[in-house]
Amino acid sequence: MKKVIFYVTSKNNQTGQILPMLEKNHFPVSYMPLHFSIDDVQAFVKEWLLFLQETSMHNNQNRYEQALQKGEFLQSILFKSFDFQIPKNALILFVTESTFNDIPFEILPYQGKMLCEVFPIIRQMHIPVNTLKLYSRKTTNGYDGLLLKNMQNPSLWKSIEREAKQMKKAKNIKWKVISTQAFIAPNRFKELLYKVSFFHYAGYGTEPFLPLGSQKIDAEEIARLDLSHIKMAFINSCHSANHSDTSLSLLEAFAQAGVQQYAGFASEVPTKYAEETAIYFWKNIHLPFPMLMLRLRKHLISLFGKQNLHFTALRFYGIQEVKPNMKIMKPKKRRLRKFFLWMFVLGLLGQMLEEKKTDKKDITKKEVKVRNPTRKPTQWKKKQRKQSIKKNKVNLKKKQDLKEIVFKEEP
Repeated sequence: MKKVIFYVTSKNNQTGQILPMLEKNHFPVSYMPLHFSIDDVQAFVKEWLLFLQETSMHNNQNRYEQALQKGEFLQSILFKSFDFQIPKNALILFVTESTFNDIPFEILPYQGKMLCEVFPIIRQMHIPVNTLKLYSRKTTNGYDGLLLKNMQNPSLWKSIEREAKQMKKAKNIKWKVISTQAFIAPNRFKELLYKVSFFHYAGYGTEPFLPLGSQKIDAEEIARLDLSHIKMAFINSCHSANHSDTSLSLLEAFAQAGVQQYAGFASEVPTKYAEETAIYFWKNIHLPFPMLMLRLRKHLISLFGKQNLHFTALRFYGIQEVKPNMKIMKPKKRRLRKFFLWMFVLGLLGQMLEEKKTDKKDITKKEVKVRNPTRKPTQWKKKQRKQSIKKNKVNLKKKQDLKEIVFKEEP
């Protein structure tokens, strides 16, 4: 799969720059950097977040068309007159600083649609070197994932219970479920995190912490943990993928903790929308992550319609870089090469097995010639035995006749 990479960084306090790069056959081709005004981008982000808050399930007329217009305006701010053609079946990576996490790259226009409807989009973050965690293998407790249910808001109980029930039905992951209704000590929660590969949070949350009943664990404490063994963390709550200027956000905390992949929402999300997102996501977690994100957005559009724009707020982060264990769709040529290699290997194995069978047959044939006492006697041997028995009888008769002659001659 071809990768299209956009490096979004700040040149100074007022201007930022975008460096487009096309990676083809592992050889990157870079273009001239593009500059944009940070103040214009920040003003657009505030306007976009307000626009998403106004979106509701009942009044969605012309929302999609308005969002496309806003995407064109964002394109004029970031790329200006730059014409960049994205190849088919490409994977798009936006590598940004934490201050640019809220830019809605997903709504950029592409052939009359939004970019996130056509291509899988993965975000990555620049993380300071001193905060990176190395990959370490933790002990297991018989569970693959940890599911934390926030039951503090009674209006969400039914939805969270349905979400947890459907997730536990999935055969690919065995979940350990804990609830905020019971007392959870922070140290016990950390021990459980160290023993699983997947983490999911379901419930209300806008502040940068995870509730644990009467206690909580904040973002700064999460950032100090070593969670590099966790393959996927999905914080299914409002504003779980937003940047915060005042404090460390959950997104940045899990990134500094070393989580390999992260998913969340960058706006307020209706309860039913979040529920369906989590159920589809974890039931199809076996798919490659880029393919999963593209199919998930299409699934949400088919359920709730394009006018419900919360599918644009769904964000997926490959936190530090594209890891080797992260599955990415591969081109047909590589698949064909692998297919022919496997056929060649299987052919060699078949020849080796046939040679072994022929060697065994030769050995058994040689063993037949060797005398075996347990083997049944042949007809020739039977004749020999009969002849030997007859000779023995004749010899016995001769001996008896001689004895009789001797006894007769004595008197």
